[in-house]
Amino acid sequence: MSEPVRVRSTFNRSMAVVVWTVAGLAVLTALWTDRENMLWVYPAAAAAGVLGWVALWRPHVEVSDAGIRLQNVTHRVLVPWHALIHVDTRRALTLLTPQGAFVAWSAPAPGLLSALNSNARTARREARAAGADVRNSDLVGSDSGNAAVVIREQWENRRERGDVELGVAAETPVRRQWEPALPLLGGLLVVVTLWTMVATA
Repeated sequence: MSEPVRVRSTFNRSMAVVVWTVAGLAVLTALWTDRENMLWVYPAAAAAGVLGWVALWRPHVEVSDAGIRLQNVTHRVLVPWHALIHVDTRRALTLLTPQGAFVAWSAPAPGLLSALNSNARTARREARAAGADVRNSDLVGSDSGNAAVVIREQWENRRERGDVELGVAAETPVRRQWEPALPLLGGLLVVVTLWTMVATA
């Protein structure tokens, strides 16, 4: 058995730290000033904490013997190797199966600036993994490319070893598990923030 590999977005995690830092500074400011009209800062900071975790820090792609697990904001998806038929990165890392297409929240395709800075001559590994010419979204260094190259390399290795059974993709279930509690909590805290702002205005 191979160890699971988790691929995360460095940019998203950096943004989570920024969000939490700003929220913490806002709370310190509210405590220092001790004004009634700043009570909204506390639920706002709590909302930033929850939503920063759910939307920026927690999402990831995990590659293991069981398949590819996408941890998204509101749900997680497990795509077994037997169900996978194609890996796409056009707009974000997308796993195509007979049951549908499943997008990874943590692995968007790079923006225009990243695309302009990419160098096709450094794309040999990505081209081998993709088995074709690569797009900027396939390149290592982008969120979509980092995840795609790991999945494609492991998928190819497993097929060469005979670990991926062919012809059973349509019968292999893809499991989706909904996780609405934390997003709903974040939304509730936003509502409390707005109510507090109106009440103390």
